Amino acid sequence: MCHQVRHLRIHMIWSRHFEEKHIDKTGEVIHELISSQKSLISFHLESCKAYTRIFFPLLSIHSGTLKHIKFDQVDFKGCTSWAPISDCANLELLEIIQCTNMGADMVRPLISINTLGEKFKVKYIKINHSCRELEEWVKRVNGYRRIDLPIDIQKLDEASGSNNRTKEI
Repeated sequence: MCHQVRHLRIHMIWSRHFEEKHIDKTGEVIHELISSQKSLISFHLESCKAYTRIFFPLLSIHSGTLKHIKFDQVDFKGCTSWAPISDCANLELLEIIQCTNMGADMVRPLISINTLGEKFKVKYIKINHSCRELEEWVKRVNGYRRIDLPIDIQKLDEASGSNNRTKEI
């Protein structure tokens, strides 16, 4: 197994139910891969459902080297506290894009810290209702910016009957 992975992107790992036993078996392989790395700089998790709880504890192993964490279309149901992210001393960019099932208790360790570096930025794009506490924290970190979808996209969205209203804060 390679121990020099610096940038890890995990895409489309999901299961219908977050309690299934095969998730734990796959989790063992993921745990071995991530924990064996020496200097992970970036971690991107995209299109993930049910496996999220496996990744969070592993992030603390790389709290001294991680600079970029990205969650894109991740379902956080069953996930534990975001404390491992708050421990990342060199984190420069946190991206949370169209994720679901984020709760106040889950994100509290991250949004409670006051020791973010000067270079730290957060990119947050929500879809529908999200975690109000996380949204408020993003506004404090970045300042408030609201970007609405272009009118043509909004009309297309309305015509399709979709309730997805993507906004960046």
